[in-house]
Amino acid sequence: MTSPRTSIPGFLKTPKIHLPICILSVMALVLLTSTVSAEQNALEGEVVGYLHPRKHMQQKPKPTLKELVEVCAAIVRKDTNERLTSQASEFDAYVTADGSVADVGTDQEDIRFGQCMNETGHSLGEWE
Repeated sequence: MTSPRTSIPGFLKTPKIHLPICILSVMALVLLTSTVSAEQNALEGEVVGYLHPRKHMQQKPKPTLKELVEVCAAIVRKDTNERLTSQASEFDAYVTADGSVADVGTDQEDIRFGQCMNETGHSLGEWE
């Protein structure tokens, strides 16, 4: 006795897919999704950076004129003391009540103080 053969209709059969084409399809899908997510992350980063710029760009606070004067005065005193003897410098500089800068010292110390202020980007001409 022979068994009846059942045939599967063609539209239900599994199509034969060649392995190289399948691999290429998967790789293309992976590349497309990773490119989209990278672009999305970049756009989200731009939006976050735009909305919260200080969070991503931590900047040091700009020193005040008084702080700059104190730093440059200390540098001038140190230079003079190294050149002469310890504690030889009597140079001093300060910000006056009207916001100008005054200093007391030798001509050489005065020149060095002006150079220091210029190096910090704040020439004395801007402040006086």
